[in-house]
Amino acid sequence: MNAGTDKVKIEDMADFLEWVGQNHAKNISDLAKRADISRMALYNIFRSSTDPKFGTVIKICSALGIELFAVPPPQSGEAPEAPQE
Repeated sequence: MNAGTDKVKIEDMADFLEWVGQNHAKNISDLAKRADISRMALYNIFRSSTDPKFGTVIKICSALGIELFAVPPPQSGEAPEAPQE
């Protein structure tokens, strides 16, 4: 995953969560409380020891103030569009 971009493909989710753990989770205990998941679950996710459910990914991102968007893949020959606010 290129941490300089704001787009993450679903197959890059493990890399994204590892990046989140290294760059945004300054205090794992605090993040676990804010995301309402166990500290051990966070460690396992950040170490890629487990595949989190999508709802867990949403909780982590929400606790960090990160929004996730699902964008359908482009039709052949079209460039993907960013979500509109």
